[in-house]
Amino acid sequence: MTNTVKRQLLRVNLTTQEIGRDIIPDGDIRMFMGGRALGDMILYRELTAGIEPFSPANKIVFCIGPLTGTHAIGSSRYIVHTKSPQTELYMSSLAGGFFGPEVRKAGYDVFIVEGKSEKPAYLVISNHMLELRDASAFWGMTTGDTQEFIKKELNDDKFRIACIGPAGEHLVLYSAIISERRAVGRGGAGAVMGSKNLKAIVVLTTRS
Repeated sequence: MTNTVKRQLLRVNLTTQEIGRDIIPDGDIRMFMGGRALGDMILYRELTAGIEPFSPANKIVFCIGPLTGTHAIGSSRYIVHTKSPQTELYMSSLAGGFFGPEVRKAGYDVFIVEGKSEKPAYLVISNHMLELRDASAFWGMTTGDTQEFIKKELNDDKFRIACIGPAGEHLVLYSAIISERRAVGRGGAGAVMGSKNLKAIVVLTTRS
């Protein structure tokens, strides 16, 4: 049987401010399915030995599990992969909540974030918007305030947001990425986001 479902990947280069879409090869989907295994494979292929965790060459890979967004029990999770500033080794960490299902609803299985923004930025993904926006006004805010004020700026309280707070901005080695009150809490992924001047990823779609 031919697989007619195209699994999309979003690549965000913070240095060049370019955002591109691609289709994940069917062979990778058959071999790795999604979630942890697919993210492991992407990081293995794209990072070379010796990259420093806070280098722009390090990447953050957000992956959505193959059942995320379905009615399966425990299927709300997303997973983040990067090179850890704590161990200088590969890391992955999971979080639940509404962010992962909203990403799947938007039509993506993977975000790859690379490079470093010249100034604080946040990524917006919606039916009407796919862009990097200035996050200078939110830099220094806690994760709770960041989510509240980004929703006000975008004039919609339904956006789902994964963001960092002051710890991530100051490259605290154990800092987390927070979505609602759920944490990507292991390995210091929040510090890697902070090193890239990426304050948040913001997602909303009206697709059914």
